[in-house]
Amino acid sequence: MSVSFIVPFYNEEKNLLKVYRSIKKLVKKKKIKYELIFIDDGSSDSSVKILKKNIKTKFKLIVNNRNKGLGYSLKKGMKNALNKYVIWIPSDDEHDVNGLLPLFKNYNNFDLIIPYVINPNLRPIWRRILSYTFALYIRSVFFYNIPYFNGLVLYKNEILKKSLKSVNNNSFSFVPEILLRSLKITNNYKIVGYKIKKSANFKSSAFTIKNIILTIYKIIRLRFLI
Repeated sequence: MSVSFIVPFYNEEKNLLKVYRSIKKLVKKKKIKYELIFIDDGSSDSSVKILKKNIKTKFKLIVNNRNKGLGYSLKKGMKNALNKYVIWIPSDDEHDVNGLLPLFKNYNNFDLIIPYVINPNLRPIWRRILSYTFALYIRSVFFYNIPYFNGLVLYKNEILKKSLKSVNNNSFSFVPEILLRSLKITNNYKIVGYKIKKSANFKSSAFTIKNIILTIYKIIRLRFLI
């Protein structure tokens, strides 16, 4: 099987190579044919230089001329993905090879592998509360018995490409929206639990008051569109 790994990043010079090494170990362990797509979302640090200097294997690099948001970067990466399956990996080094392995067990039998974190206690309590509340809201509105909607979903590319045609969203809420649209196309999915590792200093530009409010608005609006 073949997988496209999409890694969007913004000022992640300390973590990018760690994420790359985790992906390399994963594909070697599972014997996966793969492509790497990095999207620089307007970084002002040395992230791009570090990639070009240290990664010797072939990879695609897409550079946004300014910071345009997670959704914009993911959409670009997904549109450029060529392999049979597609997954995005955050650049914060929260996911290692052992944690990601459950997503790649018999994945070729499904259109979607939908993960949820089984050790959320490693994340700050405010994020756990936010994630739980958000997932509860989506389940009550869309009636899907799925524990988590913001995870690293493994998509069959043909399903993903169909879903992308309807998405006009550059914000963090792109992540649950693309999953919800994909679920309208197929019910051939599997839910798996996976582990994260503890981040030394958790930080994310995605978790701001502005992005949270925008995400809630987008999901409410989405209920009337699909």
